[in-house]
Order: sequence, then structure tokens, then C-alpha cells
Amino acid sequence: MGMVDTPVEHVRILSAVINLMAGVWIAYAIHQCRVRFALPVLMPLFRLVVFFNLEILLLLFAKYTELNLLPSLSMPVLTAFRLLALTLVYAFGWGMISSVLAIARVLHGSVRPLRTSIWVGLVFILAAAGNCLRLLLSQRGTLPGWIEAIHILAIMGVLAMEFGIPVHMIRWGRRQKLNDLGRLSLAFGALYLSRWGATLIVYLILGVIFWWTIPEVIHPFFAFGILIYMNLIPFVWLKRFLIPFAENAQVQDNRETVLRQIVEMYQISPREKDVLELILEGKSNKEIEEALFISYHTVKNHAYNLFRKLGVKTRYELMHLASQVENQI
Repeated sequence: MGMVDTPVEHVRILSAVINLMAGVWIAYAIHQCRVRFALPVLMPLFRLVVFFNLEILLLLFAKYTELNLLPSLSMPVLTAFRLLALTLVYAFGWGMISSVLAIARVLHGSVRPLRTSIWVGLVFILAAAGNCLRLLLSQRGTLPGWIEAIHILAIMGVLAMEFGIPVHMIRWGRRQKLNDLGRLSLAFGALYLSRWGATLIVYLILGVIFWWTIPEVIHPFFAFGILIYMNLIPFVWLKRFLIPFAENAQVQDNRETVLRQIVEMYQISPREKDVLELILEGKSNKEIEEALFISYHTVKNHAYNLFRKLGVKTRYELMHLASQVENQI
């Protein structure tokens, strides 16, 4: 039997291969970001991409097996293969949810991760066990109702986590009044939920176009688009939100280091330090007056003393001095 029977199968396999290539590229981009920035959130983000693409790899392997090996497999071997595939699907799904949970913990500063992790693991174990028992018992023609009930409850638990964790990240982000970490949390939660929103919207559009009888040939293209979208979500969050946050934090750290060096080198007083910090941020005397709640005349006196101690005459020379100190660090 040939490797691929129809053009539709060609598209399915090509979709999986392209998604895997995209996943490798995204994982490499996250790794490069880890080299540049020491951010704890990058490791669970990397794991999320890896587990998602392992699921795609599993789908590719399953499709290859279906097209080439299933007709030659005995029933016990076929059953063992299906049980292994089901177990791996839930294992990779657990890895994805655990990674999302770890991202939330890092952003939120959670200190009690163990209890939630145990519940996540139990739900996926129940879902995997329920599905495996359904497969085994359905082949024997007996499927007790309690097995079906456990399976349904476990699947509901998986869906509750799939939606509940990103919703919690959105709510937490909004409660933080959209500070830096709040924006990161809200953006990740919204992007992660948008996977299902995009799937539903595209499905509804296709349903309306084809009067709810979507041709089989459309399905692999639909799956390809959704998988690419899901794969790119961590990359979009990385480039659009996380890297700007890290760069800004790096600038702030450099500025604080420079400020500390100047204070130590030139014996700057605490109040002069406050004025110096605002000058380095580009604030005018009027803005410094409002920020420190002191008079305009007092601001000018502090600025004059700073310039005298540092041996500069203008703000431009002060900025140049700060850049020289930064280069020496």
C-alpha cells in the first residue's frame, strides 16, 4: 500500500510537517531569548511549544501508521498501539496545561503550586484511564455506565482547566490595573483563549458558506490553519509583549546601576539623587517639581549643586557623563 492514498492525505501530512518546522523555529527563538534575558517565564513557554509540537508529531506518526501499517497489524498489536497513542496524547496535553499553569505562577508570583499541579495530574490520569478503558471494553462489547461517567467527568475537568487558567490570568491581569506583569498575564490569557475563538469563528464561516456540510477536502486546510495559529501564539506573545517588557526592565536595571555608581563616585545626597534620577529620565524642572512635591526654586538649587559636583554645565553633558559611566560597568 502506498504511503498516501489521496491528495487530502498529502495535505494532512504536509500540514503536520510545516507545523513541526514552525515549532522548531519558535522553540529556537525562545531559546535565543533565554540566552539574552534571564526570565523564568521563558522555560515554561519553551515547554509549551515543545509539548504542542509533540502532539503534532504524534498525529503525523498516527497518520503514517494508519496509511501503511494498520492493515498488517494483528488486533492485539493494534489495540496496544491505540492505547499507547491515547496515553501519549493525554501526557502531552498534561504537559501543555502544566506549562500554561507554570507561566501563570511565574507572572503572578504564586507560592503554592503543588496543590494545583496534583489536581491537574489527577484529572489527566483519569481522562487517560477512562479513554483507555472505553477502548478496551468497547472491543469486548461491554461498556459500563460508570466508565463512561468517569470519562466524561475527566474530559470536563480537562476543558475546565483549558479555559479556567487563561480566564484567571485575564482577571488577575485586570486586577493589577494593567501594570507590566498584569499586561503580560492578560495578553497571554487572551491569546491562549483566542485559539478556541478562532476555531469557532472559522468553523461558523465555513458552515455558513457550505450550508453546514463542509466538504472533506476542506478539513485538512482548516486543521492546518488552526494548528499554525495555535503554534504561533507563544511566538506572538514573546515578540509583542515579553521582549519589550524584558528590554524595558533591562534599561531600568542599567539606569539604576548607573545612578548608584554616580551617587557613590560623586557623593550625591539622597534628595539630589532623586532629582538626578528624574533628569536622567528626561524630566523637565517643572515635571520634577510636580513629581517630588518641592518648589521650582528648590529643584533649580538641587540641579545647580548636581552640575557643580559632577563637573558639567548642561543636561546634555550630564547625559554624556551617565553614558560614560554605563560603558565602564
